[in-house]
Amino acid sequence: MKEYVSKPTDRFAFRFKLYTYRPIRLCLDDGQGLAATILLCCAIDLLAKFNSGHPKNSGNRARYIAFLNEYFSAKYDPDDFYKFVRCGIVHSYSMLDRYTILCRDETWARQVHLRVDRRTSKTVVNPFQLLADLKVATKNYIKDVNASHEKTAAFIRVHKMIPLGQQLSRWEKLKYLATET
Repeated sequence: MKEYVSKPTDRFAFRFKLYTYRPIRLCLDDGQGLAATILLCCAIDLLAKFNSGHPKNSGNRARYIAFLNEYFSAKYDPDDFYKFVRCGIVHSYSMLDRYTILCRDETWARQVHLRVDRRTSKTVVNPFQLLADLKVATKNYIKDVNASHEKTAAFIRVHKMIPLGQQLSRWEKLKYLATET
């Protein structure tokens, strides 16, 4: 009988899918493309942090761009994507008329992801396609962590400081607060 030995990424992969993909899907199912895109950008930020091996927030830009370069297709302009999509919507709720969100799940809508609309000169972001690309990037990143001692060491350094866990507490855990008011 073969004994199961867990990889350092097993729990992370499970939790990442549970805590990131589910809220993103809820936003997408509700037609909330902007909210889904913000969450997608945050998920990329988290993976970039683990990939870098540095748990601190300084150097986010370089880590984010490096992760996009390594794990996303060449159609992503990492510097532009970071500056106008990630920073634009996360910090100021605006992509400065450089990008626009198309929250549609039809094939044609996915195919125009990151193409420039010739009428508006804005680059189209389709959060459904961005989620699909994130899933591929996550899978490839986890595979690399499990195959490389260097990537495993970087992953573990961050995991020790930031063990991915449920950020929102369930009501049952906080019931006692109702009696304290």
